[in-house]
Amino acid sequence: MTLTRFLYDAKGLNASALGGQTVHSPRLLEITTPAPTYALSFTLPLGSLGALSSVHVGLDASFTVGWGQSSTIPEDDAVALAIQLPQVTPGVLGFSLQGVLRTRFGTCNLVELAGQRFVLTFNNVGLSLLGFEFPPGYIIDFLISADPHQSDAAANVAWLLALKREEKERLLLQHQTSMPAVSRSGGHCA
Repeated sequence: MTLTRFLYDAKGLNASALGGQTVHSPRLLEITTPAPTYALSFTLPLGSLGALSSVHVGLDASFTVGWGQSSTIPEDDAVALAIQLPQVTPGVLGFSLQGVLRTRFGTCNLVELAGQRFVLTFNNVGLSLLGFEFPPGYIIDFLISADPHQSDAAANVAWLLALKREEKERLLLQHQTSMPAVSRSGGHCA
């Protein structure tokens, strides 16, 4: 990550000034503020589009860490986290690649794993190709992580898409398979 800017507003920085969507963290839940006074914004390199783009431009996210007075206990300090994903075509909650491939991102969470490793998770990611959502019937999560012990920052970021069949379909399938069979002769259960 590379530091790109320092932000300050005595009245508090709002979500648009932080530049992205809020990142939720269970570990920071008690000490979160919606309007920090100060913030540092970093560039987070995610790789490139490779052969999908003739202009070999990197995909960079913006990650902002803010701090200031707590909104619940004024004597205490609190933090705020925000992320803005790459903007091939601008959009806070997603981006579009030449109008053909579109993404949509749901909530963002910062989760701590064992060994002081952290993962950014984006829940309920939507992908559409030429207007058709895919894969249908699945929930997609997007994860970004890094190895804190690796020294090469440029090659340190890993990302992954994970998918799971939607629960609505699973419940419907369970309901259909658990229904008793009906006899054709008299309508009695078999």
